[in-house]
Amino acid sequence: MPTIAPNFNFGTEIKNLNATLYNQLRDSFNTTATIVNTKPSRNITTVNPPADAAINASFEFGDFWINKSTNAAWILTSRTTNTAVTWTLIT
Repeated sequence: MPTIAPNFNFGTEIKNLNATLYNQLRDSFNTTATIVNTKPSRNITTVNPPADAAINASFEFGDFWINKSTNAAWILTSRTTNTAVTWTLIT
């Protein structure tokens, strides 16, 4: 699996001209790199994913939930609380 460097040099000119923009770019690049470099987990089961359940605490953004009885798959796309998440149907 390919990986990308967790940091990118945006240059001192951007940093000097707009520190806020520089920090936002740095943080978003680091977040993207972390997601790309982390293998997503998957839960293969015979039920649909719950919107609010204790099991959701063990999942992160980009993780998969697969219902093998219906051949449906979801990806975790947002989190409201530790247990309340949004699973987006992708198949």
